[in-house]
Amino acid sequence: MQSLAVLPFTNASDNPQMEYLSDGLTENVLFGLSQLPGIQVVARSTVFRHKGSVEDSLCIGRTLGVNAVVTGRVRQRGATLLISAELIDVESGLQLWGAQYRRATEDLFDIEDDIATEISQKLRLKLSPEKRRVLDRRRTDSPEAYHLYLKGRFYWGKRTAESLYKSIKLFRQAIEADPMYALAYAGLAEGYVPLAYHCHLAPSEAWPKARAASERALEIEPELPEALAVLGSMKAVYDWDMSGAEALLRKAVALDPKYPRARQALAECLMITGRFGNAIGEIKRALDLDPLSLHMNAAVVMNYYFARRQVDAIKHGRQAIELDPSFYPTRFFLALAYQASGQHAEAVAEIQQARALSGGSTLVTGTLAGALAAAGKEAEARALLDELEEVGQSRYVPQIPVAAAHACLRDSDEALSRLERACDERCVWLAYALAGDPRFDGLRNEVRFRSLVQRLAAGVR
Repeated sequence: MQSLAVLPFTNASDNPQMEYLSDGLTENVLFGLSQLPGIQVVARSTVFRHKGSVEDSLCIGRTLGVNAVVTGRVRQRGATLLISAELIDVESGLQLWGAQYRRATEDLFDIEDDIATEISQKLRLKLSPEKRRVLDRRRTDSPEAYHLYLKGRFYWGKRTAESLYKSIKLFRQAIEADPMYALAYAGLAEGYVPLAYHCHLAPSEAWPKARAASERALEIEPELPEALAVLGSMKAVYDWDMSGAEALLRKAVALDPKYPRARQALAECLMITGRFGNAIGEIKRALDLDPLSLHMNAAVVMNYYFARRQVDAIKHGRQAIELDPSFYPTRFFLALAYQASGQHAEAVAEIQQARALSGGSTLVTGTLAGALAAAGKEAEARALLDELEEVGQSRYVPQIPVAAAHACLRDSDEALSRLERACDERCVWLAYALAGDPRFDGLRNEVRFRSLVQRLAAGVR
């Protein structure tokens, strides 16, 4: 099998606001080539770690272990795009193919197709009619909608609360430009998912909006993996429809076996239904598809934690932090693994760093209260819980970490009351907590706890 890496196209324009254009062009050429049979294309997160690198492209290609690399430059002059691209053999350093394009901005789709097609012809590969339909599903006839979508993806990838809200605004604008653009609806749905998981929005605000957008995307294009993955995730953690969730997620994986997000969501569905071994296998497959993704590596730590494989969680968490020490979700799950293994000083240190990096996330703050309680620092834990009570007057505070903190303080009645409140609010973390969160082990034989498990199993609100 031949292998190649599409290195991030360089934004050669003077305007840094055009970065979305070079990134989007890179992603879409990469996606088009990844649909070809007989070729292995390096994942987006892996190649984008080399964005802005001063390393020679051949050196990067050797580091990635590929046969060839695609490089390119993008410059915009008014309404004109100037794009150059080339395919280089890594071993010999020879140019296998090269082209320059001078087109109007609305011709960006054609340029992406031309690059992918000409490279595939050079490599003597042919796109099947079925895979061609996969590419066609991602199209819009509106250049304006496409550019807005690319900008939305650019800001969505940053994953801060501010950038997520900006991406949602851009996806909505893309939909206004083309109300039949299925991928823009899927992007809008995806925008709400991290807002729900990181607890920037209450479940009752985030998930219905994600549902409406994903269902609209599927009305337009019933076999869009991105929309199926969002809807499947929501059915698991908000609707508590586990069989429906698994069916949608397996369909998404079947439609695009190379889509790591679908496999990650399937792994989490398997995990919260107690199939920990299957979940670990699926999340590892997702990681193989996107090995340097910060979110995917954090998800591996999370799956190990809930599967009670804390040695593996800690080992992988330490390695994953080296990819980006400022990425707080990895530290968040690593802290939980430390706490579960009795390494309380390490747990507190990690979750304190996660809190600082998250900008004071209520999810992380509540988890810090639990870590402090488990470490025997009751006064500090209760002070944080009091702080969250006050914050809760104006912001959403997820009740699962609060319940965990009370469980660590041995306030069983209060912990159960908070779990019941989380159930009423459909907190995204409830299914995970009931499935195997070690912080609640002291409550699992309680009648009220078993009642919550039954409610979730029955999908009862």
